[in-house]
Amino acid sequence: MRHPLIQFGPQLRQYATILPNPGRFVALNLLYDYRIPLHCDGNLCDLSTKLPTLQDAVKAHQNQVRQDPAGKIFFSGNEDNIIYRSASTGNPKGIHFASRTLVTLMKAGSFLRYLEETGDPETNHLLSQLNLGAKPSAADAEAWTAQLPLQIPLFLALYNRYRRFYPRHPVWAADAQQFDQVASGAETWLAAVGLPLPPKADCILQFRYPVSAVPVLARPTQLEAGWFAYHFPSPPCALPEDGGYTLNLIASRLSAPAVLVNEFIHEQIDLGPRYFHAYGIAGPLDPKKQEAEIPERRLSHHRILRERYSDSEINSWMLSPNDLPPTPHSI
Repeated sequence: MRHPLIQFGPQLRQYATILPNPGRFVALNLLYDYRIPLHCDGNLCDLSTKLPTLQDAVKAHQNQVRQDPAGKIFFSGNEDNIIYRSASTGNPKGIHFASRTLVTLMKAGSFLRYLEETGDPETNHLLSQLNLGAKPSAADAEAWTAQLPLQIPLFLALYNRYRRFYPRHPVWAADAQQFDQVASGAETWLAAVGLPLPPKADCILQFRYPVSAVPVLARPTQLEAGWFAYHFPSPPCALPEDGGYTLNLIASRLSAPAVLVNEFIHEQIDLGPRYFHAYGIAGPLDPKKQEAEIPERRLSHHRILRERYSDSEINSWMLSPNDLPPTPHSI
């Protein structure tokens, strides 16, 4: 299979050599990610012209996706990664996926702090109606969280307000059935979907909804993940309908089944109270400590992929998840 970013191979290999962790893992993922849509190479062309760093190029693409009013970047030229498209789009696909249940997580305190920085008058008005007191910290997270269920409708109004500002900011969701096989408390919720624990204690909100609630469901790539080193690319042998696989942050740290959890992306949708499922507290944990564990997590995930497929299928694509791919067999 020809890599869609083969023309940028030398630059990406250089970045994967010189960048410190965790940015090095983003460069490695781009080298191994064969699912990147061909239309996405425009910003990466700027590696040799306007944009000075790989991080600038990746973030430029991510910003284009988020700000594109017509959603052309998200959908055009990305058909191989589209798993489901509702009948309402006029071009249905994968309709048998409609009844599958998705789960998505939100760090409530972090989200509210972000909203406070928007300066939007209506958003500020809604924020003023929240009666939650101080934002979560190691000391008051439990008391803050206890009040939250009473104000879920208002919180959802804030989320849906945010959606109107960033309608193309992809939502990351996981397969709920697989999620339930590995997750228990809020800390394992995050680990199950490949998210590190927050540096400050935070309230984690869990939402569940059927695939039929979203217009289009797609398989994510590193470009949608942006400068996020906890992403792990899908192997070429994986079926498109499997989506991506969340980087397993549980198996090597906690006693849990080595289950691969499918992950997907979709556009923002209105979240009503019927989709609210549960809440809990996660964190705090030092980000540097977690970043130092990424190589171990990647090795563990690579092992699980080999168990799911075969040594030959995975090793022919990625012999070692923390090292450059060999040449000339790949970029």
